[in-house]
Amino acid sequence: MQEFSQLAAQYGLALVFLNVLVEQVGLPVPAVPILVVAGALAADGQLSAPAVLGVAFIACALGDGAWYVAGRLYGTRVMKLLCRISLSPDSCVRQAETQFELAKEKDPKDPTPYYYDAIRRQAENKPVEAIQDLYKSIELNDNRAVYRSKYLLDQDRAARETTAARTYETLGLEGLARDLASRSLALDPSNASAHRFLSDALGRLGRQEVGQTSELLQAQLLQPPSAVPPSPQLAFSDLRSLDALTGNVTAPSDLGQLFEQNGTRLRLSGLLGERNTGGGELSVSWLSDKVALGFGRFFYKTDGYRENSDIEHRIYNIFGQFAVSPSLSIQAEYRKRDTSQGDISLQFDPAAFSTSMPGSRSWCSTSTRALPKGWRSGSANSRAFLSDLPEKTIA
Repeated sequence: MQEFSQLAAQYGLALVFLNVLVEQVGLPVPAVPILVVAGALAADGQLSAPAVLGVAFIACALGDGAWYVAGRLYGTRVMKLLCRISLSPDSCVRQAETQFELAKEKDPKDPTPYYYDAIRRQAENKPVEAIQDLYKSIELNDNRAVYRSKYLLDQDRAARETTAARTYETLGLEGLARDLASRSLALDPSNASAHRFLSDALGRLGRQEVGQTSELLQAQLLQPPSAVPPSPQLAFSDLRSLDALTGNVTAPSDLGQLFEQNGTRLRLSGLLGERNTGGGELSVSWLSDKVALGFGRFFYKTDGYRENSDIEHRIYNIFGQFAVSPSLSIQAEYRKRDTSQGDISLQFDPAAFSTSMPGSRSWCSTSTRALPKGWRSGSANSRAFLSDLPEKTIA
């Protein structure tokens, strides 16, 4: 303590200023000890009390001012950074919960706090409470008709019902989830999240390849720039790969623009199994406001359950999107697939397969270049797309 007092006496006001400024910026360096010592030195006449108070005040103002400027320039990205580096990240969640409850109390007819509180509850793995808040927000949705058109109100309701559908899916109520997603598309046919949800749901049902591919294409064309790039394998419905690889694909959310921040992201998944079975997906994406770029690679290989039933897939895609305006978006994609497989047909007789006949093995190489462009105006039925989809296949 004596050495600390000597240090404070030697450097005095500069040390007080630096310590208080560092604490105000957010570093875990407490300023109370140095302020106590500086007060004792001021009482002994070694430091000026007004000078200590003035220096501490200036340091506080500079630290708080720096955070204000950062929030003014970068908005929610600063809040995300603070919650990420906070020593108590739960405090951010508690503050959000307090603000939502306050908003519900001050304006009980506003659906907005119920909707965002439902998203918070869903992130905390509280699906039942999330469903309750979602239905409350749907019930109050038309209260904003004073300043929102019927078309925009339908869009709001569609977004709420799609979020409810994903929550029902986590509870295992997939039939009800599909019904809600279909109903949201009846309200807003341009809801990309609902199209993507139906595509994933149809893929899990099986034997729904046409509907799955159609919904996926519509979702991709309608989605805003997102940090989640299109997965390479989803464009193909005949891969015969494991559900663990094709069923766990992250889907962009219609709320992605609220929670996604600019930057680069890397996603890697994979599996290994018996009979030389293995596969994985690698995706790298970059998001900068109106521009999104992505690269993906999918690989799957297995020797199969019998002779000449092996399968090997290699799929690559490069995707780019530029939002010219809220109603005009330009996308470009290049996709390549190489497949080699044996006689994988299932006959009534398990022994009815060939290893030597012509056609007992097949190879396929497909390259697709797509340049779709679409725009929407202020009504649900005014959507148009221009698309160039040249495809080259070598079998």
